[in-house]
Amino acid sequence: MNVNQFECFVSLAQYLNFTKASRAMHITQPAFSRYISNLEDELGIILFYRNKRSVELTEAGKVFLEEVKKMLHHLNNGIINAKQVQNRKSQTLKVGFIGPFASYFLPKLLTNIRNTHPNVGLKISEYSHSNLIESIRNNEVDVAFTASFQLESIADITWKTIYEDCYNVVLHREHPLACNDTVNLKDLSREPCIFMNSKEWSQGYKRVENICLKHGFSPIVVSEEQYITSVMTLVECRVGYAILPKVFQILASPELRFIKIEKFNEVSEEVIAWKKNNSNPCIPIFIDEVEKMIPYIRQVYDNLP
Repeated sequence: MNVNQFECFVSLAQYLNFTKASRAMHITQPAFSRYISNLEDELGIILFYRNKRSVELTEAGKVFLEEVKKMLHHLNNGIINAKQVQNRKSQTLKVGFIGPFASYFLPKLLTNIRNTHPNVGLKISEYSHSNLIESIRNNEVDVAFTASFQLESIADITWKTIYEDCYNVVLHREHPLACNDTVNLKDLSREPCIFMNSKEWSQGYKRVENICLKHGFSPIVVSEEQYITSVMTLVECRVGYAILPKVFQILASPELRFIKIEKFNEVSEEVIAWKKNNSNPCIPIFIDEVEKMIPYIRQVYDNLP
């Protein structure tokens, strides 16, 4: 038995889906399945009930899960403490984030870290998506809160999903479609649309453009804005509509409505990302604190209208 097997076990217990769990561990599904099967064989315990449709923890698996979580937590703390002794000095962690993706939980997270790890220095910087990707690539940040797309292009990168976000149509509350629970995007095909700047937010720009193309039309882009708040201000001024991640409504005024797109279920993974070869001993501390907060983060997101 090894640590990888235990980490795979915890991942499968979290997702109860081999595809999602193996993806979260960044290994192939066949290799992931072997880790689980070998662990069960070595323990002589059936940890999961599984068939073609579902995966479920056994009672023994539930008991084992709690102990494995404790073990991994103690192991992680041991590594952290050993590295701190080796370095014999306080470390600084450079944290990058994209506005609304992390702003609603970042203050609570940073407070927790300062309370539990006062020797960890934190340098916090906000970026556009494109600039944050470059900063990760160039080692200008140690950890980053960002969307998962384009991360595969960075060498030695790894990440953990915090929550899944969906795209909504953003309308002024007095728009004729604003009273609907869902919007057929094609109904907006002849109306002006406000986009994020294609240079600073290139991937987000392409994603929104592709959403429109999948619904059978090219958007009429009347403005490209550098800041998310600027996009929402223009919608509030009735210049046009926008298509934004649902989480952005945390910053929205009461004059705006975020509405689900009809027959569109694609999601964007919002993640915490870091490089495997980064030896900063504060990274495991930070990731551990983020993992503790994931249930709270998802609950806040799920409670959005």
